[in-house]
Amino acid sequence: LGSGGGRGVAGAAKAGGGRRAISIEAGDVRRGDILEWKGNKFMVSKVSDQLTNRKMFKNVEMKDLKSGNTRTETWRTGEKVQKVYVTSVKRQILYVEGNTAYLQDPETFEPTDIPVHLLGVAQHYLEDGDMIDLQVNEEGEPVIVNPPSKFQAEVVSSDPARDQKSSYKKCVLANGRTVMVPGFV
Repeated sequence: LGSGGGRGVAGAAKAGGGRRAISIEAGDVRRGDILEWKGNKFMVSKVSDQLTNRKMFKNVEMKDLKSGNTRTETWRTGEKVQKVYVTSVKRQILYVEGNTAYLQDPETFEPTDIPVHLLGVAQHYLEDGDMIDLQVNEEGEPVIVNPPSKFQAEVVSSDPARDQKSSYKKCVLANGRTVMVPGFV
C-alpha cells in the first residue's frame, strides 16, 4: 500500500461522480472547506470579513494539509477560488505504528494507511477498533479525518479533589495520557 493510497479509499471516492474541484466565490468560503490554492490543498480554519475603502474582502486562515503550515490569504469577495470535492467514508482503526495509522473498510475489509498527523490530537485518544470519518478527494487521497465527537476511556488514577474552588483535577488514562477532568471523576 502506498501512503493513503489503499484501493478501498479510491473506490469510495470514484462513487462521488468524478468531480475534482468546483469554482466558488471567496465570499462563499466557510470554515472546514477544503480549497486548492497555488497547487496545494488547504483546510479553512478561520474566515473573517474586512471592509476597506467600501470594498469587501475575506480574510481566510487555512492549514496546508501536507505540511501542516498555516497561512492567511485575503481575497475580494467576488474572486474565484477552487473548492475541492471530498467524499466521506467510514474506516476502522486497526493499529498505529510509527508515523502511519492502518485502517480498514468495515464492509469490504480492504486496508488503507494514512499519515498519523491526519488524526490530529485525536491520535492520543483513539484506540484500535474505533471508527472514524475519513474525507478523501477524487484520487482517493485522504484529506482530513473527522474523529468521533465522544469517546470512552478507562481512568487509571486521578488526583484527590483539591478544594471547592478548584473544579478540575489531573487524571491518567489507560493509554498513559494525562487529562484534566471534573472533580467528581
